[in-house]
Amino acid sequence: MQSPDVFDRDGPTGSASRPRCIADTRTSFCHAVEQHTGVKPNRPGQPNFFKQAQFSQDGTTIVTHNADESLRTFVLPPDLLNSASQPHELRPHATLPSATNVQSYAIYPGFNLADPSTTLILSAPSNLPLRLTNALVPSYVPATYSYINSANEAFIAPNSLAFIDGGTHFVAGSAGRIAVFDVTRQAGPEMYHNLKAKAGATGMRDTSRIMALSVSSDGLLAAGSTNRNVGLFGNSGRGACETTFSIAGRMSEVTATRGSGTTSLAWTPDGRYLLVAERQSDGVHVYDVRNLLRRVSFLSGRNAKTTQRLGIDVIAPREGCEVWAGGVDGVTRVWNNPGSTEGEHRPDAGIEMHDDAVSSAVWHPSGALLATCSGQRSFGKVDFGDNESSSDTDSESLSENEQSTIRQPNNTLKIWDFTPVGSEVVEGPAV
Repeated sequence: MQSPDVFDRDGPTGSASRPRCIADTRTSFCHAVEQHTGVKPNRPGQPNFFKQAQFSQDGTTIVTHNADESLRTFVLPPDLLNSASQPHELRPHATLPSATNVQSYAIYPGFNLADPSTTLILSAPSNLPLRLTNALVPSYVPATYSYINSANEAFIAPNSLAFIDGGTHFVAGSAGRIAVFDVTRQAGPEMYHNLKAKAGATGMRDTSRIMALSVSSDGLLAAGSTNRNVGLFGNSGRGACETTFSIAGRMSEVTATRGSGTTSLAWTPDGRYLLVAERQSDGVHVYDVRNLLRRVSFLSGRNAKTTQRLGIDVIAPREGCEVWAGGVDGVTRVWNNPGSTEGEHRPDAGIEMHDDAVSSAVWHPSGALLATCSGQRSFGKVDFGDNESSSDTDSESLSENEQSTIRQPNNTLKIWDFTPVGSEVVEGPAV
């Protein structure tokens, strides 16, 4: 892999710095799924790629979701920023396996590594109740929440989850429904919006899956669906739908902004702009909440034309804010001050960080470190480097063209430091 491009972390007034990988998982996950769990997936020989990564609010821990449907807790080493011991090898502190597909998960916002009673993960496995699990001791499950469809008595597995009110409640988005739960009550939702009802009932009518949720600094809940609709709800989701709109855009914009459904939502720190990412899309939509009928700009050049969920993150550096998003080419791209440029907004920087699709690029809560993870589902032959492939056919019997299509997976979690070499750094990961 080539060295990352030089990137100006602090904007025009700062000094250019080259990000350094200070910790990673090496090749621990560059193997087939069944090697990690012993359970064969629907399609044998699939790589155990990283689907998503999230930082805990205290910055000490990263929780990942892999293709083997396990949630893993990585506790950052205390000497993470000590250059003498870099790069560190990241190993899971704990693993939470799942018998069914995990549709979504969220880390408790009060997560504090020093207080084990707060180190909690909320997850939504298919055909099972939602569960609140201790990230350090996965066998300890403080609470479960039965979310049942009254029409057929089947469990509802939300496609998106978000804690609200400092963690006393959480919001769950599923097909045609947005529900609000009380964390202290091990029961169904205390209220919900039925999006399958007539539009006059909630202001948003959508029978498809709610794949993304995000709450602004003003308590405005944004919900995005696979039908390319976005609704805004007051009071962190308890209030009525204040407005709804489609990100399909005008016919003249369809070619440039084509996508196949919302996968990620994020607000700028001031709550002014809403960012919408989609599957099979080359960019990110930017909407001004004061005028939701007009797209302000389109952050193009992302290189994310895939059905896989590729997340986005927003960070506020010294001035303004930045949007970070990974692409299928292993490059993480950056757009400065979304909304400041009308129309198409090309990337302001790009950094090659992986040899595979970057599924997550998330910033440490302090803005000091960046975590990225990679990998993707394979539809061809995969070389795991240990005489395994997605086919039982021996590689020597393959034609030259077939051998050229064999792909080596790069399923890794990495931690990046943007501090210039020789600069004074803070101690410990929880900066």
